Amino acid sequence: MRVTYRYLRPLTVVYARGTGPYQISCREAWGRMGGWLDQRRARWRIKQGYGYFRDNPRLTAPDLLRYDACVPVIFGLDPEPNTGIGRQTLPGGAYAVHTH
Repeated sequence: MRVTYRYLRPLTVVYARGTGPYQISCREAWGRMGGWLDQRRARWRIKQGYGYFRDNPRLTAPDLLRYDACVPVIFGLDPEPNTGIGRQTLPGGAYAVHTH
């Protein structure tokens, strides 16, 4: 996997949160996000995704780690808190970037 670093502007996204060790919470969050997008027949409209590791695993207990699977807000795709999909603005700054 080739990783580069890029400065990104703040970005409004919809997200699904997973909690627990990152190797588990990442799959949980992307599974929920993918299912939600499929139910809305919107997966094909999404060209980018962002994984947001919210906590430092050296400072936070494994069961309290938070990971957000994020996709940019697009027309007609509104958050639904009752399904575990929220809305937030990712802060601008330097990010590690790689392509799947």
